[in-house]
Amino acid sequence: MEAVYSKYNYILEKAEDYFCVCAVLKTIIQIHSNRSISQQEIANFFNIIYPSDYPYISDKSITSKDPNDWGIKIHKDGINNLLKAGNIPLKENYYPINQFQDWQFDDKIREILGNGYHLVCGFCSPFLYFHEDKKVGHVAIIYGIENENVILLDPGPEKFGRQVVQSIDLYQAIHFKKDGIWEIIPKL
Repeated sequence: MEAVYSKYNYILEKAEDYFCVCAVLKTIIQIHSNRSISQQEIANFFNIIYPSDYPYISDKSITSKDPNDWGIKIHKDGINNLLKAGNIPLKENYYPINQFQDWQFDDKIREILGNGYHLVCGFCSPFLYFHEDKKVGHVAIIYGIENENVILLDPGPEKFGRQVVQSIDLYQAIHFKKDGIWEIIPKL
């Protein structure tokens, strides 16, 4: 199969703790908008949830003891609402992983990147990187696909930078978390 890469030269924003969604969105937004937006502004828009024992929370912070709650939960049209509120010329389409068989996943990556769109995936990071059975959510930009390898731009903080993973492993990590992929399209 032909290798396909994103047409964008990303300047990857490193995530603060529990801010992976914020860092990925900021990385993409800064390509299409002169508006400066911080990870904290994005977190505030989505009401980030911190661990109960997190040392840097305010009186207004939402906390939970359940690791599945930590970070940001994106609800239907949440990203589009953020983009609209910020007057950012992008549109997001979400595809749950259960819409694809594993053999269709690579084709969808090639299609979206080949169309010149941004592609983000939500997955279980301990499952992907360490083969651990923990349902901790994470997101990364899918930068490219080469044969059966997917190139991720991971906002970290733990695995910050370019990561090359097997496509089937990424598919399974997305499936394990019951998440999906986000196609982010520039508006003309």
